[in-house]
Amino acid sequence: MIIGQKTEYPHVAKYQWRRRKTIHKNYHNGAVTHEKRGEQVSPFPSKSAEIAANILLEVALQQTLERLAMPGLATATLMIQDEALSVKSTDENDGDDDGVDAASGAPEAPKPRKCYIFCPARDRDSLFAEVDRKTAAPLLPEFQDYVLDALISRKILRRMKVFALHEKLDAWVLELLPDDKNVVDVLEQGLKEGKIMIPGAAADKPDGFDGVTSVTSYLNTFGVDVAERIRNQFIPLFDPATEPLSEEILTINDYIQQQAGYSLYDAQLAVAETVKRQLDRRNAAFIVAECGTGKTKIGSTALGALHGLVAAQRRRGAPKTFNLVMCPSHVTRKWVREIGETLPGTYAMVVRNITEFDRLYAMYEAGDKSVFAVFSKERARDGYMRYPAVTLNRSGYFTCPDCGKPVLQERSDDGIQYLEYADQSFFQKEHRRNHVCRECGSALWAPVVPGRNIPWTKVTDFGWVYKEQAAQCLSKTKNNAVLHKLEQLCADPHGSFPVAGAVRRFPLSTYIKKKYRGRIDGFLCDELHEYNNKSGQGDAMAELFGVSKQFVGMTATLINGYSSGIFHLLYRVVPGLMKKDGKSLVDKLPGGFRALTLDVDYYIELAYNAIDTVFENTCEYYNEENGEGVYVFCDPVIDSFCQLCLQYEQRSHLTEEENPYRKEMEAVICSGFGLCGYNYYCDWRLSANDRGRRRLLFFYGEEFCGLDELPEGLIEIWDGFQRLNLELEKALSGLTKQSATEKEAA
Repeated sequence: MIIGQKTEYPHVAKYQWRRRKTIHKNYHNGAVTHEKRGEQVSPFPSKSAEIAANILLEVALQQTLERLAMPGLATATLMIQDEALSVKSTDENDGDDDGVDAASGAPEAPKPRKCYIFCPARDRDSLFAEVDRKTAAPLLPEFQDYVLDALISRKILRRMKVFALHEKLDAWVLELLPDDKNVVDVLEQGLKEGKIMIPGAAADKPDGFDGVTSVTSYLNTFGVDVAERIRNQFIPLFDPATEPLSEEILTINDYIQQQAGYSLYDAQLAVAETVKRQLDRRNAAFIVAECGTGKTKIGSTALGALHGLVAAQRRRGAPKTFNLVMCPSHVTRKWVREIGETLPGTYAMVVRNITEFDRLYAMYEAGDKSVFAVFSKERARDGYMRYPAVTLNRSGYFTCPDCGKPVLQERSDDGIQYLEYADQSFFQKEHRRNHVCRECGSALWAPVVPGRNIPWTKVTDFGWVYKEQAAQCLSKTKNNAVLHKLEQLCADPHGSFPVAGAVRRFPLSTYIKKKYRGRIDGFLCDELHEYNNKSGQGDAMAELFGVSKQFVGMTATLINGYSSGIFHLLYRVVPGLMKKDGKSLVDKLPGGFRALTLDVDYYIELAYNAIDTVFENTCEYYNEENGEGVYVFCDPVIDSFCQLCLQYEQRSHLTEEENPYRKEMEAVICSGFGLCGYNYYCDWRLSANDRGRRRLLFFYGEEFCGLDELPEGLIEIWDGFQRLNLELEKALSGLTKQSATEKEAA
């Protein structure tokens, strides 16, 4: 690193010349004469390359300084990256790839991994901290002096020469063997010789591990010390030994005693009090406990105590709340019963669809009780089914529906990866590799429309099968039910085979996110570990968490033993802390942001969100019984257009049918709503005689599948209103000038 404060560099040139002389002196002892040129060269080709690299590096540094020259300031920085651990040098590999020394036949010693350390000059504390970061060996602060001296004496840690003109710093090279064996040897030798000692241990006394033979004996010996250290490092929110339970928790416990005939255990009450305090300071809390510990009662008690759902508080005017419960389908009724036994003045009901949810919320608004909407995790994300939208060309290859190019899939043979044309087994199940086209990035899957005949059919759990190639799947299964269905496809490949379970249903979680944002007070999520992955149910949990004021997650297995097993869950619940800790959601992907796959779920959701943002006021009404919906769009540009049209018609003595601007706007609306889907129609209310605000209407049926195209059409329509408003203003201004001219002439 060179940091300068001069615009001319004689000192740099002088240093370069001395450096070249030093390199020549060190590396050219015993130099030989070149056969053709007759000049001295190094007998070591790799050393010659190193000399050239150093000279080129200096020249590049000089050029960089000259380019960066400013009046009174020039700066250049050289960054060095740690070397990866390698078993054999690639420079001197003469074809022996077995890692064996050709002369002796013994295995070659592994090449050390070089790590480069930069720290303030003569700062041993910073140096030791950086060494501790580079190695996995247990380095305690008490070992600092001994470890640094030993590493330097053994040349494991070597100082680099640093020439700095302004800032003073030290640079070091740390060479580490596999598993940091050389550093571990330093520690072991220091412990044996007594130069270092584990804090708390005495050399003339037993170390305390003589009778420790198992985990149980370890806890019996050191359990008190471990508990004390944990207590000092992690201060509990509630200490039942020194603090009393709150009045809310005790009142709810009395109510449980009256309704269920039993009361909560002291440990359950302590956890409920802790969760209540956690929700009071943060918006999220986890309850991690084994099955049968009463997580349902604990979570509902904590949330009820926080919201003041006890009868005494209700009489004092505590507000009512609307809460959500998401759980597996087989325990929905259990949750309704448990909430009824736990919280007074509440009502819980199982919700199966959007209509029931709206009715429950309307009942909540009209009544005086707090309400819990209980629904299964399957219902929360129950939406449309997708099928492979690829087509089979004349050459027998599956092609992208947009660009028409063949779809490729990765194959691996003896460690060699290559690409080949995808077959139907590639689309048997939807996964990350077949989401989008490699060429154009378009989606390869599309929603299944009930009643529409498609070339694919879904065979139970086997997956999607191309009807005309069903015979290829006969040898891939031994399931009798699957074989029977495949035989039917082989006998009649062009027949009608409706896809079982194909529905056009708006996901309940997305509906709550869109329509009830800011109106959900609490969210109880059971079996939290089931949402720790990239799945539709995990996304549903994330949507509901985003619109809830307080969140309580309950599980018996929060983590599967790996840090990656909790990554998505923490990123959905506490994304701010994950970003602060340097855990990027995009960086976790192998290819970064470019590898982030936007599947059909994200695409449709983006379309829904975009529809709401084009016009100022957008309302959607959906009838789940007949599967029909309507969008109502209102905006100042529509109001202005109607007012300007009315003025233009009055002053020009025209009717609405004769107004050319209305005709042009009608053409723009028809063009914007000219979607590729079907089973929809549009209408508009732009007449001045209509009651209420002017509006634009869009109706769609159950089989309509063009909502992803609607935002672009709405933008075109909005631009049309804006453009015609400007033209109407100019026309009215012209009429005003014409009228004034006629009056002057008269």
